Amino acid sequence: MHPGLMVKTPRTLLLLLWLMWLTKSIAATPRNKSTYGPAITVDPFAALSTESVFLSLEYELRQIRDLHLSINKLRLSKIVEVFQARRKSQCRIGHQKNYNDPQAVY
Repeated sequence: MHPGLMVKTPRTLLLLLWLMWLTKSIAATPRNKSTYGPAITVDPFAALSTESVFLSLEYELRQIRDLHLSINKLRLSKIVEVFQARRKSQCRIGHQKNYNDPQAVY
């Protein structure tokens, strides 16, 4: 597998393995029936077109992208929540300070 291709979920890994197996089984199917005899396909998915396989793979990749986007949004909201909590706690600690006093030095 290409080192730049990172598989994030087991479902995608299974889909990629199935796709590789499918292309290998299609390539191994004899084309000349008179020489090799009738081509017997045991795979029920061999009748699928490569277009439908790639569309399902594209759908899975979109689902993974959407999942990563939602995870990143949750992380960002958690970071904002932590910063807001810190700001509130600092405001409570520094509540005695009078920020409207022009003579004060902080």
